[in-house]
Amino acid sequence: MEDVQNNEVFNNNEQEQNNEQEVTVVPEIDWHEKYLYLAADMQNLRKRHSKQISDLTSYANENICKDLLSIIDTLELELKHNYNERFESLYNSILSILNKYGVTQIYPDKERPMVFHGDTDNAVTALPTNDSVADNTIVDVIKRGYMYKDKVLRYEDVIIYKYSE
Repeated sequence: MEDVQNNEVFNNNEQEQNNEQEVTVVPEIDWHEKYLYLAADMQNLRKRHSKQISDLTSYANENICKDLLSIIDTLELELKHNYNERFESLYNSILSILNKYGVTQIYPDKERPMVFHGDTDNAVTALPTNDSVADNTIVDVIKRGYMYKDKVLRYEDVIIYKYSE
């Protein structure tokens, strides 16, 4: 009986040793590789952070410029109906200030194409026409469009012809 107990103890010891061996076998960690990944992540974080800061500083005046466009619209409307030198002077001075900060008209009067462009124009109304050549032709500009540096600050509101049979 003692032999059976010794055999069981021996088998238990063997199983414990096998379990210990299984537990102690840990995959080797490549610390250098982990370091390289973390360094690359930090570099990407720095780049993203610096880009966000540069975007914030370069477009900081965007909202103020957008708000000033309503004043420009009012002055344009007043100049169209009742020409006044004082209003024109004020209009030109506000435009020059906006130009100083990077706001420009999308299409100045002389350069305005007569064809509707969806990337800079917003069709407010479409008038029906029977002429297929006049399709997507701009009839009138309701509000001028403006760019702030390389972004569209406000799309032009236009009335276009739309071909219908």
